[in-house]
Amino acid sequence: MKYLIDQSGKIEQTEKDTVLALANDIKFTVLIRARDKRIIQQEFKLRGRPRNFVLFTFSLLIVLLLKKVKPKSTVFIDQEYKGNENIVRDRMANYSRRLSLRLDQSLITFKSLGKTSPAHYLAGIVADRKTKPNKVISLEEVLPILFQNKKTGHSERNRGVFNAELSPFGPTPSGGRHPSRSISRIYHKINNLSSRRKA
Repeated sequence: MKYLIDQSGKIEQTEKDTVLALANDIKFTVLIRARDKRIIQQEFKLRGRPRNFVLFTFSLLIVLLLKKVKPKSTVFIDQEYKGNENIVRDRMANYSRRLSLRLDQSLITFKSLGKTSPAHYLAGIVADRKTKPNKVISLEEVLPILFQNKKTGHSERNRGVFNAELSPFGPTPSGGRHPSRSISRIYHKINNLSSRRKA
């Protein structure tokens, strides 16, 4: 039986939460908060890679969704970013390795699912808050994967907003602060900036 994956609230729509839904005999949804997307976007900007934000984040969310479900047959992913499928495939393969997930690329297919697909419906009702997501993706989960150092295999902790204080592995030997406190500070800063823009 085929699996369908669709998105509600595009990654680049940073004023909205993003929901990815998988529908089959199994149904599963993941959600990432709008405020967390803004933090990730800012991190890509600080590293001089702003164009990577959308496709890289989208690819990682798909992998995190598939890691939960572990499909055994063909997965059809809606063509959210037509023409960029090869980039998404490459990133999915990369993130799967980092997460020790065996992902059979031959099972992955991109096609237009349409608004009548069960995945589209499922993503929509979660986005509309008519039902809760199965999992809310946190910054602690995505930042170390998105910004892993290629040479060392460790997270890049000394650049941008993702530093030692944001590490999900606890304080540094020198006594870094608790990650949640640093993240809360960043939330506050970005939310203040958003409020000013709206004003």
